[in-house]
This record gives sequence, structure tokens and C-alpha cells, in this order.
Amino acid sequence: MRLAQLILILLFVQTTFAQQVVVRNKPFDVGKVEVKWYIPAIKSKAGTKVFRQQQGTSNWELLTPEWILGDTSLVKPLIQNDPNMEFYTDMATTDIKLDTLDGIVWGNMLVQSFYNDQYCKLLGIYYKDNNAIEGQTYRYKVVENKSGKSQLIGISEWVTVGEYQKGVAVNEVTVERKEKELIVNWKVEEMRFFGVNIYRKDLDKNHNREEKLTDRPIMLSMYEDSLGNMVYPDEFYNDADVRENHTYAYRVEGIDFFGQPLNKSKEVVITMKDETPPLPPYNLRKGKVVAKEGKITFNWELEEDADREGMNIFRSTDIEGPFEKVNKRPLSKNIFVFSEHLTEAGFYYYYTQSFDKAGNTANSLPVMIQLDDMIPPSTPKQLQIQADTGKFVLSWAPNTENDLKGYLVFRSASASEDNYVLLTPSAIKETKYYQRMPKNVKTPYAFKIVAVDTSYNRSPYSKIVEAKLPDVTPPEAPYLLDVKEVDGRLSIHWQENTEEDLFGYHLYRKEASETDFRQWNIKLIPAQSFRYLDGRVEEGKVYEYYLKAVDFANNHSKRSEILSGQIAPESLSENKVELKGVARKKKGTAELQWSSELLTKARGVMVYRGSQENNIKPISGLLQTHNFKDKINNKSTYIYQLRIFYTTGEVVMSNKLKLDFNEK
Repeated sequence: MRLAQLILILLFVQTTFAQQVVVRNKPFDVGKVEVKWYIPAIKSKAGTKVFRQQQGTSNWELLTPEWILGDTSLVKPLIQNDPNMEFYTDMATTDIKLDTLDGIVWGNMLVQSFYNDQYCKLLGIYYKDNNAIEGQTYRYKVVENKSGKSQLIGISEWVTVGEYQKGVAVNEVTVERKEKELIVNWKVEEMRFFGVNIYRKDLDKNHNREEKLTDRPIMLSMYEDSLGNMVYPDEFYNDADVRENHTYAYRVEGIDFFGQPLNKSKEVVITMKDETPPLPPYNLRKGKVVAKEGKITFNWELEEDADREGMNIFRSTDIEGPFEKVNKRPLSKNIFVFSEHLTEAGFYYYYTQSFDKAGNTANSLPVMIQLDDMIPPSTPKQLQIQADTGKFVLSWAPNTENDLKGYLVFRSASASEDNYVLLTPSAIKETKYYQRMPKNVKTPYAFKIVAVDTSYNRSPYSKIVEAKLPDVTPPEAPYLLDVKEVDGRLSIHWQENTEEDLFGYHLYRKEASETDFRQWNIKLIPAQSFRYLDGRVEEGKVYEYYLKAVDFANNHSKRSEILSGQIAPESLSENKVELKGVARKKKGTAELQWSSELLTKARGVMVYRGSQENNIKPISGLLQTHNFKDKINNKSTYIYQLRIFYTTGEVVMSNKLKLDFNEK
């Protein structure tokens, strides 16, 4: 048993007996009243006096003219009667301040005073009123001598003089169940009793036999709660020596401060209902499964348990439930195997349950049993594929099986390869599937599907369909290198494009004086070409060109940069035109100018530039102005020259002007 108590410690006596006076009629001595009083120091060093007041009067009568001190003549008789009292008599006669003693010592002295009137006399805390009048009602007051002045210790309750009678029973006794224990509580009345004894009957065993559960009275201890308040525990007495399906009757008996029991409380009866389940089945394991017959079997193990009344079997198609009871009637408590026939294939979860007469149950852990479906779905039909920008769209005819779960889609980079990857980790119910891809993917892909039923049987693969995404990515813009005169024709030269799907090029041309370009090649220029010879040119005219690349999907690149060229006349007049200019190094520009009179009969002026005198190229179209600004990217030395084109076909060149853009 566990007692919610703290016996003989300082905390109890300090919180229960600050200062108080208790009285009673002396047993077997009618007309005599016993008085005890308690102070923290247990005994008064300078003595105490006792007063009495009769009910209905205001006068306090002094009963002890002399100060009551401890009677040391009682030491020897006390020790002779009980040798264990020697320690307590020593403590009672010492000059040590008793309220400074160790709590255990102090508390044990106090408990001795509850049971031993002679020890109380030794302490000087006892008085017997031999002059009380039977039938009268009195109360008593005790004062302590404090430096010659009287200080109140306490005033007792009223007592009517007569025969001794046991005190009123302890109130508000309750018994409640907590798991496998019974908790006994009662109302604490600190002025009436210092402790209690607990009594119990087992009404199912020995109906009339009451046993005392406590060897010594239970003295409750207060403790400080989280708010700093001194409180009693929630559970006073815990009785763990109880059995389920038994009914118990409890009584509580208080012990007063004269060591005498109060009347016992009324019986509190409580039944310990059976709330303990029997031992559960364990080690469930799958037995033989005959898929063709739909028969499953499983078994388990049991430990001996007299409380077990029978067994139940529960089944579900989901581990999370809900589970339904399979057996209509309870199964024998000694059964170890179960089998049944099922009509549908799939995964099933079973657990076995033990139960007792009180209805308590205990479940085993579940076991999973798979009843296989041996028939796969039919092969999916009419698989089709469409390729659109950035996606493939698959569609097919639906299967008709009742247990169809869905479809799995597979893809490979080639229909001839067997390394297909699964695109749908779980079966899809739809008969259409979208496979999104980067728009620039040009690889052909192959697809196939299978149907899956609820037992995860797979159909044969469908036919394979293959497609590739439409090419929507154009080639890079070509890079024109130069336009040169070659044997009376203009040679347009470019850097070859590197795209694998390059189909060829288109060349566009216009005269410098025209506004719009037009495609100049009649047939597509082959992809491996890097030069085009334009023979449809006239001497003295300036032609501008750009190039576009084309792939097999007829995607056209952006145009290249524009370059120009011409077939120069056989004789060019030189040095009749003066070209002037200045290099603006900070701005990175060349500012060129010439006489506007040159343009009177000319078709226009074209500016040429180069890093060497024998390698200058046109950098402008045909101009009608008398100045030109050239933006320079590299800090170097450049040579500039004008060429003036007349309507007669004559071309006149200016002087060559050297401008230095190097920073000094």
C-alpha cells in the first residue's frame, strides 16, 4: 500500500498546531475534564496557567494560581514503564529550545504527547479539572508566561461535563477508482483529530470481516503549491491491494489529541469493475491461400489466460479501417486458426480479438493477406499520338473490365529500343495523356501503354506509336564575312552555320538606291555552301546583301548583317575630290566632310574604310550628304576614302585620309 501521508515530521506539526487548546471528558472518571495545549516549542519554559469559563457567563475563573511547569518526577516512572521513553524524557527536560530541534525529533515528541498523558505532564502541557460540575458546559483558556506577562496560547471548544463519549466521526469520506487502485479521501478537521485509521471489508470474500489497513494513523502533510499556498495532497490514501470484480466497504476512524479513536465513519461501498482486458492474440501469420477458390487462412498464438471468454475476427480492405466483424457467433477461446472464402481478389487485413465476461477486449496486430486476381485486363486498343508545340498527346479506347484500375504509360527514345521508362508511377483512369517536353526537343519518341486491374495484373503492351515534336526553333542568324569583286561578279562570303537540321540559305539583295530587299537566289542555297557569286550586277552600281538560314522545318533565322559591294568602272578618276576629317578620340568617332558641289551631277557618295590602304571596304550606303560620322569600336589607325558615283557610270575617288585613334 502507498500512504498519502507524512508521519512525524515538522511540516505536519507546524501547519496543524500553530497554537491550540483541546479538551475532553476523562474516560471512566465522570465529572473530570482533561485539557491539553500545544505551542511550537511544545513546552513553556516559564510555565502556563489555565482558566475556565462557564457558558452563559463572561467571567474567566483561574484554575491554576501557580504557573504550571513540567513535572520532572515523572521521568523515572515513564522510563520504567517503557525504556524507549528515555530519549523523549531527556528531550523534555533539556534546556535546548525545542522548536529549534530537528523536525523528526520534534514531531515524535509531539506524537508521544497524543498517547501518553504522563508525558504531557512532564512537558507541562496537561491539566485535569477535578472541580467541574456535571451537566455544566465550559470552555478553557491557556496563557503562557512571557517575561512575567500572560500571553494567550488558545481557547478550547465548549465541553459539557459528563460521561466520556467518542467524538463525531470523520466527515465527507469518499472512495474513487484510479486505474487499479482505490483512493480514499476525507474532510480534514485539524481541531478534532491529528490522524486517521482506514478499515476495509471485502464483501465478496469475507462479508463481515473488517480489516485495519493502517499500522499507524495517517498524518497528512501539507505542501506549498505553485502559488505559494499550503495545501493538502489530492490523494490521501491509495489502496492498491484490491481486485477487480470485488466490492469493498471502507470506514475512516479519526484519532483525537488524547490518542483516542473517534466514531468510525459510515461505510462507503465501491465495486472494482473488471476493466482489465484479457491477453491479446499475437504472432498472426498468413497461412495457405488458394486464389482459384478464393480461400484464405491465417493463424495465431495465445497465452494461457483464465479471464479470456472467447474470440472474434475482424476484416478490412484498408489498413486504416473500418474493420467489420466476420464471425456471427463468438469463437472458442482456444481456437488458433481461421479460414474463409472471399468472392473478390485484393488485399485484406485481419486482426483477432480476445474478450472477457465484462466485455473488455484486446486486439492483435493486423496481418495482411493478398488474394490474387489471376486474370489480367485486355490489351488497350486504338492507341494514337499527336505532336504539338512542346507536347505529345496520347489517346486510346477505354477498356471494359469491372476491376480496371487504370493505365500505365511508357516512353522510349526509339521504338526499336527496349529501355522504356514509366511515366505514370500510379495508374491513371483517363484515356488521354499529355506529355509535355521542351519546345526545342528534336528527338523522336515512342510510346506504349498497359492496362492494370485492382489486383495489379497488367495487360500485354499496346501497339507502339512514334512521333517527334514540330521544330519551332529557327537556326542562328548567318554571319556575312565580306562582299568582293571576283572576275566581274560579286562574291558574297559567309561563315557556315552549324545546326544539324540546317537545310540551306536564302540571299536577299537590293541596290543602294532602292528601299526593299528581295530574295535573290532562285533555288535554296545548299547548307554546305559558304559563298555565292552574283553575276547579275552592273559596273558602278552599289549592291547591298543579307543572308537568312533555313532548317528542314522551314524555320527561318533572323537576317545577317547587311554588307555592300560593287563592280568598279575600268578607270577611276583620283584626287579630284578632297576628303577632310578629324578623329574624336574621346567620343570614338571619325567626323568626315567634303564639298557639296561634288553631288551636283552625282548619284551619290559612298564612304570606304580600312586598316590598310589596299584593304578598304564600303561602310555606308549611297549618301546624298556632304558629311559622315563613323563610330569606332577599336582604338587603331584607319584609312578613309570617298567614291563618287555619277549617272554616266564614272566613279571618282577622293584622297586617302589617315586618322589615328590610338591614345598617346
